Order: sequence, then C-alpha cells, then structure tokens
Amino acid sequence: MKDWLHSTLSWLDHNRYLALAIVLSAVAVGLATFAGCASRTPSVITGEPVTRPVFEREVADRLADLEKAAAVLEADIKARQAALAADVRKAGTGAELGTADLDRQDEMKREIAALLLAQAEQAAAGTWTPTGLVQGAGMIVGLLLGLGSGADNLRKNSQVKDRDERIAALEAQLSKAG
Repeated sequence: MKDWLHSTLSWLDHNRYLALAIVLSAVAVGLATFAGCASRTPSVITGEPVTRPVFEREVADRLADLEKAAAVLEADIKARQAALAADVRKAGTGAELGTADLDRQDEMKREIAALLLAQAEQAAAGTWTPTGLVQGAGMIVGLLLGLGSGADNLRKNSQVKDRDERIAALEAQLSKAG
C-alpha cells in the first residue's frame, strides 16, 4: 500500500499543475452540471417540484378553469337577476291588475245598487213595469258579463306575457350556452 501511495504522491509532486487543472476541471464540470439543472418550484396543483414549462402550463390551465367557473357563476347571477326582475315585474303587474280588478268590482257594485235602487223607486212610485224589470235585469246581466270578460282577458294577457318572458329568458340562456 505504501508503494501505491508513494507513487501517487510522487506523480502529483512532479505534475502538480496538471493535477490542479484536473481538480479545477472536475469542479467546473460539477458547477456547470448543477447550473445546467432545470429550476424547480412547487406545483400549484400537486405541490411537488416542477420545471418552468410545467409550472407555466399548470398556471395557464388553472387560470382558464377559474375563468370558466367565473363565467358560469356570472351567467347564473344574470339568470337569477332576470328571474328576480321578472318576479318584481309580475308582482307589480299583479298589484296593478288587482287594484284595477277591485276598482271594477266596486264600480259594478255601485252600478248594480243604482239599478236596483231605480227599480225600487219605480216600484214604489207605481211606474214600474215588467218591461222595465226585464230591461234592468238585462243591464245587470250585460254589466256582469262585460266585467267578467274583461277580467278574464286581463288574466289571459298576464299569462301570455309571463310565458313570453320565460321563453325569452330560456332563449337568452341557450344563446349564451351555444
């Protein structure tokens, strides 16, 4: 063993600058290899170390997923706002229709009371005739039929309007989805 160590030390002493160049070359190659390694950072998905191209692809995919989710949420919010606005319009229309209907009913009661009062006055005065009774009854029936028909038309119009609004909302959702 002494001979091998002695011969190596002798060679190093005789070729000291060559030995120094070999050691420096090995260190340089090691540094170049370490510097040439791809940089790594924790993944945004798994947390494991990844290289720059993988990291950038993950970030782009994650941002695209978040944008899609935001678009879905935005569409849902708009649909809910439209539904709420339709409910508000419907409630306002319903209140207007209800008030108008109550006004018509009150007016009908006043007219019927006036007709009955006129018939009673004619009967009390002795000027009442069966023809007047038929005429008064015909007026009351005509008034009731007219008011019923008008109320029914308002109800049908509100149903048609609600249906058209629902169809428009569905078409808007389909156009956004398509």
